[in-house]
Amino acid sequence: MKKSIIAIAFLLLCPFYGVRAQERPFFDLSGKGWHLWQDKNAAWQTEDIYLTLEEARKSPVIVPTAGWDILTSAQTLSVQVPGTAEEYLQTQSGPEGDITGVTWWSRTMDIPVLKKGQKVFLNFGSIRSRAEIFINQRLVDYQIVDNVPFETDITPYIKSGEQVQLAVRITDAGGNHDWRDYRTIPWGDKMLPPGHGFGGIIGKVSMKVCNSVYVADIYMQNTPQITTANAILTLQNEKGKTAKQDLRITVYEWKNKEKIVYSKEIKGISLNKGMNELKIPVSAPDAKLWSVDDPNLYVCEVELSEGQNWVDKDSRRFGFRWFEASGIGDDAVFRLNGKRIMLRSAISWSFWPVNGIFPSEELAERQIRIAKELGLNMLNFHRFIGNTDVMNYADELGLLYFEEPGGFRLDVRQPFMNAVLHEKVIRMVKRDRSHPCLVIYNMMNESGNAAPEKLELEIQAMKDMRVLDPSRLILRTSAWAKGDDIEDQAKIHIRPYDEKVYWSGWYDYHRAGGPAVWNEGL
Repeated sequence: MKKSIIAIAFLLLCPFYGVRAQERPFFDLSGKGWHLWQDKNAAWQTEDIYLTLEEARKSPVIVPTAGWDILTSAQTLSVQVPGTAEEYLQTQSGPEGDITGVTWWSRTMDIPVLKKGQKVFLNFGSIRSRAEIFINQRLVDYQIVDNVPFETDITPYIKSGEQVQLAVRITDAGGNHDWRDYRTIPWGDKMLPPGHGFGGIIGKVSMKVCNSVYVADIYMQNTPQITTANAILTLQNEKGKTAKQDLRITVYEWKNKEKIVYSKEIKGISLNKGMNELKIPVSAPDAKLWSVDDPNLYVCEVELSEGQNWVDKDSRRFGFRWFEASGIGDDAVFRLNGKRIMLRSAISWSFWPVNGIFPSEELAERQIRIAKELGLNMLNFHRFIGNTDVMNYADELGLLYFEEPGGFRLDVRQPFMNAVLHEKVIRMVKRDRSHPCLVIYNMMNESGNAAPEKLELEIQAMKDMRVLDPSRLILRTSAWAKGDDIEDQAKIHIRPYDEKVYWSGWYDYHRAGGPAVWNEGL
């Protein structure tokens, strides 16, 4: 009895050290339970398109041409998400059978019983080309940026413990069915970026519940000090006032939670209203390095508490590794963890069986295994943005990746398309920057030379990406652009932890008397 009293007293005095936070409520909405209806009478070609929900709300909400009841009728198809319209509706093979226009994807979902101050979010891994999100026939989000994730706060539109109807109006305006990533897609008086010609909800869908203070993002940033990574934490405070929080960060082996290589506890962090960013250097000298031969992975777990009340917990998988181009101008080589590596790569256009545009888990894993069996140590996401499932397996099995967003063809005459592309690469970086397999971002394949005003837009996007992820090489293009002198646009790049924009190539270093830098006035 005496030991029990002592133990209880210890827990009461040290709640932060003795108890772990509970996982936040998470609900997977992928898989079965969805219904699909093609709205063949929708006049989507004459509809205006917008960049934001606020702009879209200025126009009348567009409903199914057969009325809302059609979405719960026998005229719908039972389908799974992720999925494409072509997967379920195509009757003619090849590009001639492409399904353009409007499809409605709907299902019911149960809202959990909520505590005071909790918020509910929908997360979509990817859509194409446009998505209008409805809860109980009310427009809650509008997305025109495809192939990247987005999160929607549905708290104002739901009630605790109720069942609601989720409906997603997808519009596919067309696209390519081959290797080309430069054919823009007309829509009224605007243009959409080039993309693969398949439409639907092409990423996983989930719902999560967060308290009023929560971990919004964890970015594990690699550094040249290989066993030190920066944990860049985004902490969201929706209380409407400053909040005091205790924080615990723990780093452990992915497959063995007991093998902790780093832990730190911070008391009394003051969080302002809204978004707060916190940087914590994670030094783990005993950590095993990630490489293509030994893909050792770790998990960074972040917990928040307020006194004795746990607020939130989230985690991010990553690896300790460092990739760089060293010896530039003298003996230029790529190095992984300080050792020279000769990159052996091939390209993948990211067309997949059955649905056209994303792999099954089995195919994602198979791609990585076959690449390694062929003796490759790298693959390129070529002319199309990377796939999360593929990168997850590359992390686990040990394969490097070179990523392009696909269709990054800016045009000074098309500010709408430029804004869409800029937002796409920003979301791409935020999504992928903790994957150890990813070592190079490339803006576009075989771009050709650009006029100065277009080049400024491209350089600005690269610099904005660098702010979000300073740890990787960022290239303007893979090849083809040719200049008359040292200022060859194919060589424009940003190096890890370097704010400069370089123009000179490795072999031109001495001829130019040093590295050419173009960094002024942008």
